[in-house]
Amino acid sequence: MRNLPGLVRAVASVAAALLLLANEAGASRWSLGLRAEAVSFEHDRVGDLILEPAGGVRFHVGFDLAPQVPLRLAIHASRHRAGASGDEYQFGGAQLELAYRFRAGSRLQPFLMAAIGGNAVVDEIEEERRTATNGPSSSIGAGLVLPLDSEGEHFAFELGAAWSPLNWNEVVVREADGEGGTTETTVPVEDSGSNVRGFAGVLIHF
Repeated sequence: MRNLPGLVRAVASVAAALLLLANEAGASRWSLGLRAEAVSFEHDRVGDLILEPAGGVRFHVGFDLAPQVPLRLAIHASRHRAGASGDEYQFGGAQLELAYRFRAGSRLQPFLMAAIGGNAVVDEIEEERRTATNGPSSSIGAGLVLPLDSEGEHFAFELGAAWSPLNWNEVVVREADGEGGTTETTVPVEDSGSNVRGFAGVLIHF
């Protein structure tokens, strides 16, 4: 991934700045979240590959810098069919997400979010050959948090949607070499696209 060093530096800088803010603010609580997602690709192409919409999951570990400012490290995964061939591909990645929650502490809490990270599309067509198309990504989105317990302190329902521009920078091919080992070939690419995710899930604070 040609932009990986810059992406890592950006993530590290954002994380360091947010942790500094957390220390200064006397940050509040940790969180865990699990979402079900509906993932739809818009004019996304990885070479000639066009992925169909599918369901997926997302898990995060988070830390509230303040009651209205959650910081989260999230991983997501979904499985998609290719429109032309019907073969199945895995789409997944990790992102560092920062959100701003309006009306924190109320029974209805709208939020805006932004995230940066990386994604990959991995094929499972051949047992002895595995192809991963990698690249950086970002996301912007909005949603609503609905507290489920009486004080609104520990359990909540979360729903919303996010849009992600995707950039594919390299294809990594790993295949059996016939001698019990594997070979790896990396090919630079310059494809791009985007996807939209609708989501709903449970948020736990502790």
